[in-house]
Amino acid sequence: MQEKLALSTQLTDTPTGASLIWRDRLGYTQDFATRLATAHDLLRQKHVQLDDCTRRFRDSPEGMRLVVEKASEICEQGDKVAHQTPPTRKIYHGALNRFDDEGMRAIGDFVCA
Repeated sequence: MQEKLALSTQLTDTPTGASLIWRDRLGYTQDFATRLATAHDLLRQKHVQLDDCTRRFRDSPEGMRLVVEKASEICEQGDKVAHQTPPTRKIYHGALNRFDDEGMRAIGDFVCA
């Protein structure tokens, strides 16, 4: 989400690090209202040409809330999955089975030890 917004607003021309660039531009110490105003300013710049999908997203208060919050529900849920304490083999089971790769098994063994 944030990557696409950073690219759409021409904050960067490469996906690598784009989400971080978006968050940095909103300001880590700013309150929610200031971050939201900054996001809307970025998305409404004259030189920025948004596709229909991005315009609809920009106009969604709930969608914008999630990409502007410092710690959004989506990020927190993703962090819980990615960084479970302690990590269990169960959460990696699907990936390990799909890839059936010795390297993936080694990662699973290492992370879940």
